[in-house]
Amino acid sequence: MDNKIFFGIPNQGIINIELAKFLMNHSFRFESGCFSTKQPTDANRNFIVDRFLESECDWLFFCDSDMIPPDDIFNMLEDCKYDNFNILSPINLIRQENKIRSNIFGEQERINENYLAVDSCGCGCCFINRKVFESMKQPYFQFALGEKGELKISENINFTNKAKKLGFDCFIDTRYKTNHLKTLGLMELEKMKVG
Repeated sequence: MDNKIFFGIPNQGIINIELAKFLMNHSFRFESGCFSTKQPTDANRNFIVDRFLESECDWLFFCDSDMIPPDDIFNMLEDCKYDNFNILSPINLIRQENKIRSNIFGEQERINENYLAVDSCGCGCCFINRKVFESMKQPYFQFALGEKGELKISENINFTNKAKKLGFDCFIDTRYKTNHLKTLGLMELEKMKVG
């Protein structure tokens, strides 16, 4: 599959060294891309989407600045033979409510040995096809806040919920897992069984 890929790296002015090495090692795979330090995070993601839509690329590869994708993550696109896979993510580890868990939210259904269809997923590291954004009204990403400004729904989950309403499902390729850097990488904490 010959896909034109645009990288988008939302960040706060710092890129972890392992992600920088990953981007340098895989620079030949990208047609174009951008780093963005806009605040808040939803505006940051929307800025990247706008730059992506100005390009002629087919896929936006989002990778947050604290993520380390597996080196072979681009095989996800090359291996994927399903036309309806427009939001495709590896397993991204997150820390939520003092526990380490995957980026899968809501119901999930096993499609085959490699893929899960999920209600919603985080976008810390994922591929999103251009047609998802072209079918959606702006803002693409937006926090849903409560009356007192508390976070009700993250910008990622809000985005994938909107995409699902438009007929775009989220898929997880379970063969791939990203490391999510915190003080200690969540993969290391997962191995230690620390919450």
